[in-house]
Amino acid sequence: MIIKYLDKIYTFLIVYKESSFSKASKILGISQPAVTQRIKILEEFLGMSLFERKKNGVALTKEGERFLIYAREFEKFLLNFKDKIKDFKKVNMPFLIGASPTVGNYNLPECIKYFKNLINKEINLIVKNNDSLLEDVEQKIIDMAFVTKKRSGLN
Repeated sequence: MIIKYLDKIYTFLIVYKESSFSKASKILGISQPAVTQRIKILEEFLGMSLFERKKNGVALTKEGERFLIYAREFEKFLLNFKDKIKDFKKVNMPFLIGASPTVGNYNLPECIKYFKNLINKEINLIVKNNDSLLEDVEQKIIDMAFVTKKRSGLN
């Protein structure tokens, strides 16, 4: 599966940008032999050599230059994904509480003020019949429900 090579592709990009395995190791916070191992694994996966070792660092081989095009696309994807994660974290969905009419209309309104302070989040109250509330909980439409016990023989 390709996903296990994602950190190796990222390592490739850092080595390329720094022209050095040792500088890349400092940036990545891993040892230089670990960087070398990642690149070796990637080269074996691709079936080609990506870097030429030189006295003053490393340079891309022709195959490495071709692979760089794809690795840069991967980098763009990562940056875009990082922005999407930031947006995802910003979404502050309200906590949804469902309640049967009696509980929802008479008991919960005062309690919700306390709950809001407790969880530091907006809370929305939905008043429905017991069966609908239980379905909503099962389908994860609401976060929790306060229902009254059904009496046997009644629908």
